[in-house]
Amino acid sequence: LPLALNQITTYIQAQVSTLEEFVPLHKKRMQKIHTKRPIGFDSELTVATIWTIVLRGLSGDSAVLQRLLAFFDPDGIEESILQRGAERLLEESDSKVEVNSLEFLTDELDFNDAKVALFRASLIDRNAATRSLSFHRLLQSTVLNELNASERSQLLRLSINLLTAVFPSSWADDATGYVFKEWQRCNFCLPHAICLGKQFANEAMEEAVVHEFMELLFRAAWFLYETEGYSDYESLIKTCLLILAKNNLTETISYASAINMLGLVEIDLGLPIQALAHFKQGLELRKKHSTADHWGIAVSLSNIGFAYVELGDIEKANEYHDQAMQFRRRINCRLINNSISNLASLYLRKGDPEEAERMYRTTPGMENFKDEDFICEDMPRYAGDLVLISTVREAQGKDQEALDKMMMVLEYHRRKTGPRFKTCFALCRIAKLLNNLRRPTAAL
Repeated sequence: LPLALNQITTYIQAQVSTLEEFVPLHKKRMQKIHTKRPIGFDSELTVATIWTIVLRGLSGDSAVLQRLLAFFDPDGIEESILQRGAERLLEESDSKVEVNSLEFLTDELDFNDAKVALFRASLIDRNAATRSLSFHRLLQSTVLNELNASERSQLLRLSINLLTAVFPSSWADDATGYVFKEWQRCNFCLPHAICLGKQFANEAMEEAVVHEFMELLFRAAWFLYETEGYSDYESLIKTCLLILAKNNLTETISYASAINMLGLVEIDLGLPIQALAHFKQGLELRKKHSTADHWGIAVSLSNIGFAYVELGDIEKANEYHDQAMQFRRRINCRLINNSISNLASLYLRKGDPEEAERMYRTTPGMENFKDEDFICEDMPRYAGDLVLISTVREAQGKDQEALDKMMMVLEYHRRKTGPRFKTCFALCRIAKLLNNLRRPTAAL
């Protein structure tokens, strides 16, 4: 640190500059400034030189660990991510990457030994309470710049696969999707997926690596969507589109998925015209580049229906939601419940709550489902079904029953998600129902 302060001060004095002028320049040209020896500097060594000497002195597992950490968010890397990810990759017989170099992470003693050399050289720090590692962002840049093209490519793919091995998927597995009990693990993995996206958005990659990268970034984006992190979600999807375009993969299923996901946030942000264009583009790509029975086709059809609802064209919306329903029934897709809810909501829009309820009650497994079951489950989306039932009751003139159900929804969201948009929406619905019941003070 004293050397760095001396080097920076000398640079500012030599340039007859100010700290205010220097900071933005440092952010843009960090690596070159730390390598450059300014005129009048009284040391033969620069910060970058010292780090390079120390890094080149590392060997074995310590060297592997330091290089691997450079691909993660340096502010806090939970050791459990590294350990569990390595374990899962080593267990996979069809692993896409060479993972033997990570075997030391699965042995607690070997992992501790690898960290010792990095602690001694002050290259990393550890928070014992959270069992996480951290290091300086300038060191991250130095490590990445020390790697040759082959090492960089190999470690990038290894990092992508390691994170994907521990980041839950909402579409691959109902049991370990974005249920509340998995939110903590998703939160641990999220900053590292975002960091990889930012660091390597302009990197040229093999097609197989790009698709693996998309799998990780889509998982991160879906979690952000579920938790209403719209700004980061939109930014991450645009990063995905940039990576795919840079690697000439705009005519792929991955690009169709990214375009579709961009449309979803546009719907939530009140931009249905843009969303409809993106949903239709995604549908054409999926029809062109996937099998005739690919589940994503129904997703695109359903999302086009959503856009038409927002545009007020209920007949068009009904047409696309019905196509999605028939498609899902034909391929026996587990998302059939989603189509049933969508069509039930459309019947409500048409002013037919009885038909909406009849449609909703055709949902598989619904015959023995009680209202309480919606809020006892660990799935965040289930409360939305109770909102639908509440809306049906209101349309039937049963405001008190509708209110009772929305109060359950509000309590659920307050307990599970806290002060988010869905909680605000529940409050607004309750206020409306209280007003219907001639309780304006409570509504206010």
